[in-house]
Amino acid sequence: SEIPQEFALDSIQGNIYWEHVASNDPSLTLAPVYGNGMMRFASSRGRASLSRMVIKQVDLQGSSKPKLSFWYAHDNTNPNARDYMEVLASTDGGRTYSRLMTVYRYDASYSTPGWKLYQYDLSKFINETCLHIAFEAASYGGADQSVDRIQIQVEQDVEIQQFIVSDTLSACDLDNRSISLVLNNSTMYDVNYDRSDSIHLYVELVKPD
Repeated sequence: SEIPQEFALDSIQGNIYWEHVASNDPSLTLAPVYGNGMMRFASSRGRASLSRMVIKQVDLQGSSKPKLSFWYAHDNTNPNARDYMEVLASTDGGRTYSRLMTVYRYDASYSTPGWKLYQYDLSKFINETCLHIAFEAASYGGADQSVDRIQIQVEQDVEIQQFIVSDTLSACDLDNRSISLVLNNSTMYDVNYDRSDSIHLYVELVKPD
């Protein structure tokens, strides 16, 4: 719905650059995936333009299975115009970038403009404390390019650190016995312990010697 503070918008070439567009803008032909806005690169009005949208200083150290996801709009107009967007990553503060994926606007299966979800596994960057992720759009004069709902998701990793048994457990006398446990968050991200997750305890009865 708005441009996050972590985003930097750069015009590399030409006079067209990434811009935030509200959902009530009359020029839009497609509603946002989420919220009331999206990012647009007006390829149709800026042939040969190149613009970069950068997420700065992403800290993935200590994360579990990080994943980048975003929605990109496709259409089937101007099939000969190869407007595209590259997703890039930098580990040296933005001085150099490597390509993660390339997405082309034109798709013959979209008779009307529509969104498609894209995802990329960021696990190879789990030791990076200052990752830059860039969305670099290039115009060949075709239709506009739009991106929405950009997210970086990680799995929450919780382990059982300690069992605390307040009573002596014995066979045939396990009802209403109190067992507590200590959970340890093994990642750097907050865990919502109020969720209704379940922990299953299996008791093995061992005959004494």
